[in-house]
Amino acid sequence: MTDAYFNAFQGGDNSAIGGMIDFYGGTGTFAGWPQKVRDYAIATTSVNLLDWVCAYSFHLTRSCLAKVDVPTLVMRGGSSHPAMRRATELLSQ
Repeated sequence: MTDAYFNAFQGGDNSAIGGMIDFYGGTGTFAGWPQKVRDYAIATTSVNLLDWVCAYSFHLTRSCLAKVDVPTLVMRGGSSHPAMRRATELLSQ
């Protein structure tokens, strides 16, 4: 999904963020947003892509996460995408 999102935007698809939003929110999520919100998401896609690049270049290890010394609650929605369910499962471990 990530590669498709990056490639679509870099290939000139200004609404590529819609595919990413639908991946996590379910088909039709992006289309269901108010036009003003969709326009904003499209206008700020390059910033969102930068966030993704930063996230992928930040490598967390179990030992690094084990040093977090504050109560931490990891949550996800009951209908979350399987990728997010797995990510939160791993993070909570």
